[in-house]
Amino acid sequence: MTPAEEMQLQHVADNCISTSAGRQTGKREGVYTGRGRPGRRACDRRSSTTCKKMQWPTHAEHPLTSRPVWDDLSDLSVPPPAKGLLFMANVSADEPSLPEAAKRPIADTIDYSGYSAAEIVRRSEGIARDFSPLAPGLVKYPLHQSCLSRWRHGKGRRLYREKLILLKLTVLCLADFRYKNWSDSEREAALDKAVAFAEQVLAAIAEGAAADGAGRSTIMTARHERTAELLGAYGELLLQQLSKSSTGEAEAKLALLHHLSGENDDARYWTDLAIQANPLYTPPSSPQEWFDLARSYAAEYQRAHDLKTARMYLDYAADRGDGEAAYQLGLMADLEGEKHKAMACYYRAADLGCPDGIKRAERLKAELTR
Repeated sequence: MTPAEEMQLQHVADNCISTSAGRQTGKREGVYTGRGRPGRRACDRRSSTTCKKMQWPTHAEHPLTSRPVWDDLSDLSVPPPAKGLLFMANVSADEPSLPEAAKRPIADTIDYSGYSAAEIVRRSEGIARDFSPLAPGLVKYPLHQSCLSRWRHGKGRRLYREKLILLKLTVLCLADFRYKNWSDSEREAALDKAVAFAEQVLAAIAEGAAADGAGRSTIMTARHERTAELLGAYGELLLQQLSKSSTGEAEAKLALLHHLSGENDDARYWTDLAIQANPLYTPPSSPQEWFDLARSYAAEYQRAHDLKTARMYLDYAADRGDGEAAYQLGLMADLEGEKHKAMACYYRAADLGCPDGIKRAERLKAELTR
């Protein structure tokens, strides 16, 4: 931010924000402190007479927010902040730059929404919940002001597809005050527009990166970060194996774990890479095949005495409804002497349809009550 812009913002703040405490009153040039709670904005409670004295225009309340929307800016002695200034945050110069074809749609969406970054972020939370029946993955990728600031200025490490969808969807909803009463077809149409916007941005990034000889590094970085966040150190280990002459095994494991965690878009991505690395690889085509593959990997890690990783595969499979995986978790806990944990796993296996689960659970319960 330039010194002129800083002085400009300070001048605006000095002329419209009151810091009066309790019932303290006072006046100074260009400022009406008034009475009321500390920290309240003077412009939120001033009368038209006060506005005339301050040479500030009266304002109307926006139908969707409590923010003042100025009717006329022609009488202002101080010019409004430069466009985009409210989005200035910690934008690092060494972050990867977005190509202009990707930056422009994002900047236009933010700038012409008529809302501040904070308001877009705040409203996006409820909109993600409202659209969860159609797009359940959106709630896992909330927007942040710092994220919008970097995108607005053409920077971005984490260009998540879901966040781009949520940004566009939020702006579309805020443009129509009756969005909560939209029909199912209107909601689907808005979601389709948001998905098309995200695909447009990601396609522009891929084209720009390919022109620079960098392939799809920006998109891959986002996927890699999601993998590391989801799988921790094991995910980072699999990602390191990708840099070597891959046989497709690391990609297949990543596809499996993302599928079991519900990240279907990433699962398809890693599946495609696994097929490219190993044309003989055939991805699972049914839930049972995914479960069988997860248990086979778990068995391999058990034989290698890596019980932590084995449990991870079984946990993901059990969370998706595999009773046999829950039963295997019970056996592992039983062998390690964690009887109560084992009994809970057996009961869980029984609930998921594993017939041996209830037998083991009742037998162990009898042993513990002796």
